[in-house]
Amino acid sequence: MADEDLGKVMKQLEEFTKKHGELPTMPLRVSFLAKGEKWEGHIPLLAFGRFPIFGYPEHACVCSPFISQVLLLYDGRGRLFPSVTEEMCEKKPPKEAQG
Repeated sequence: MADEDLGKVMKQLEEFTKKHGELPTMPLRVSFLAKGEKWEGHIPLLAFGRFPIFGYPEHACVCSPFISQVLLLYDGRGRLFPSVTEEMCEKKPPKEAQG
């Protein structure tokens, strides 16, 4: 992930925390470009601070050089990140978790 993507993701996390009063819960649903194709997957919390992206057919993590344009969509409780709409999500957040 490029430095500019990292900055955008950090800003999304900051805005989410301001809006909800807490950090997002894992797993995080994300969209991203990988080798020029748009994908959507999730990032579970794993030991040792590793953040692999599941939903892509190859091994990928947020630091992989071929991953770009990362956008956080919603957290493990289905709460959308600021500036994200449900229509932007290929896999919709669970309705019962939104609030």
